[in-house]
Amino acid sequence: MTTDTASTRTWSSWRDEFPSLAHTVYMNSNSLGPMPRGVRNELAEFADQWENRGVRAWLDDGGWWWWPV
Repeated sequence: MTTDTASTRTWSSWRDEFPSLAHTVYMNSNSLGPMPRGVRNELAEFADQWENRGVRAWLDDGGWWWWPV
């Protein structure tokens, strides 16, 4: 059994997590970096909660306001 932890992963395996890097060398240093593969699903979940719960998504127990920083 192998473990896939941050301490054992190679740079190339991390690069695979960013689809745009398959065809791009990214040298921009602003806040809009390449999007990791797993972010799309998280953004969709965030949008679904916002759409269905409105402001309650922020304030209800366990809502975004209570997420750790």
